[in-house]
Amino acid sequence: MASMALSIGVFAVVVMLFVAGFAFWQYYTVSSENSDLRKTLNATQVDNTQLRSQVNSLQQQVTSLQSKVNELEAAGGSEKLNISSATAMSLDRGGWEVNLTGLNSGSANATINQILVNGGPTNESWLACAGDGCTVANATSLVVLPGSSFTVLFHVEAPPSSFGQTVDVRVATTAGSYRVEVVLPGGNVQSESISVYVANATATTSPATSWALAIAGRNTASSNISFNKIEVNGVTVPTTVNVSVNGNTAGPFVNASVSAGNGFTIALNLTATGFGNLTFTTGQTINLTLVTGRGSYHMQVLLPASAQYENLQVSTSYAVASGSGNWAVIVGGYNAGTSPATVQQVLVNGQVAGSLGGAMVMSSMVDADMVSYPGTLIPAGSTFNYIISVFGVSAGQSIQVKIVTAQGTYPVAVPTS
Repeated sequence: MASMALSIGVFAVVVMLFVAGFAFWQYYTVSSENSDLRKTLNATQVDNTQLRSQVNSLQQQVTSLQSKVNELEAAGGSEKLNISSATAMSLDRGGWEVNLTGLNSGSANATINQILVNGGPTNESWLACAGDGCTVANATSLVVLPGSSFTVLFHVEAPPSSFGQTVDVRVATTAGSYRVEVVLPGGNVQSESISVYVANATATTSPATSWALAIAGRNTASSNISFNKIEVNGVTVPTTVNVSVNGNTAGPFVNASVSAGNGFTIALNLTATGFGNLTFTTGQTINLTLVTGRGSYHMQVLLPASAQYENLQVSTSYAVASGSGNWAVIVGGYNAGTSPATVQQVLVNGQVAGSLGGAMVMSSMVDADMVSYPGTLIPAGSTFNYIISVFGVSAGQSIQVKIVTAQGTYPVAVPTS
């Protein structure tokens, strides 16, 4: 019995030691896991603290940037293009010519850098004008000053567009995008269509009490057009107002004709006293309407307050022999003034270039683009070049060339050798 009791006691001690060892192992394991959890929790808390710090830093940067944006907007203002007219005309060559006009009513310059049709860029270069500046072709950007009007013309192909379709047009600037819908007229190609790419006014006195208005464009139809009259704010311009078409002031404005595909320039003078029941003042926007035998074409012009001027500077003049007594005369330069110059005619040795036996203007270019003559419009800052064939002048004689504009005459003597 004593030995059995001893065995039982030993067994009990062993069991107690086992239980104690298991309990210690459990405690050590749980303590290790708790330690690992505490480390993970501390690391997470550190990460959260760093993340909150980064978020606070980014919020401070955003606040600072927004403050700078607000300061820039307050100092420089913002653009705001208002598209007042969006029309399309069918063309004999296919497709349509879309004409957009409007005004920058904002307080900052607007730079138009792209024209999108149904989300895609136009396939051809576009024509663009703003205020007194005009890009006749290959326009890639256009700066419209605050308060200035603008005109953009571009071609829409057929296909992919079709008759009767409404296309989505967006005028994209460096600061935003302006959307307008244009309906493409259907079926029959119009027998008459013109595109106006310049319509502006230049103050001729200071303070401004009179203005010289210039309208330039082209006949995009396949037949001639005739201008019957011009209206200002709905009132027909009377014959007492000085009006010329392509530099011709000899006859009345009525029935002035422009051949198919040719450009045209219309010039007229307005005074503050006006005509009919109309008077004019600085800062006023007037409505001009060209009335032809088949339609009317509308545009708006702002009458500026300050006097502007043209100033043609001839920088190139030479003659190249093209036969006995015959010469190719090249005269070129740029308009250093602040307003467009309208060339009414070129005189060679006192005769109008184009008259029999004198000389013939073979080409006229503005900013490397072929333009019409007479009636060449040279915007401020633009270059010009004339190539003139002259007949019956002996070598050694000087050829006297005069460029006659609506505001002045620019003579140049071209030597021959």
